[in-house]
Amino acid sequence: MYIEKYLKIIWGVAILTGVLLGAFVNKYWLILAGFIGVHLIQMAFTDFCLAGKILKALGVKNKEEYYKSKQ
Repeated sequence: MYIEKYLKIIWGVAILTGVLLGAFVNKYWLILAGFIGVHLIQMAFTDFCLAGKILKALGVKNKEEYYKSKQ
């Protein structure tokens, strides 16, 4: 897999976790889902994602590198 897929999995799990915890444990857990939503909007404007940089540092390839290595 490549960085973009990992990020979608990480964000999806985090948002789902925040919503489920907000529904069943404490409403303040909904802040987690809101925080991730704000981060996604910020990333659309700035192209900065700390999780992406960490994954890149760990050696995960981006989409272009991944498909080049498959050829």
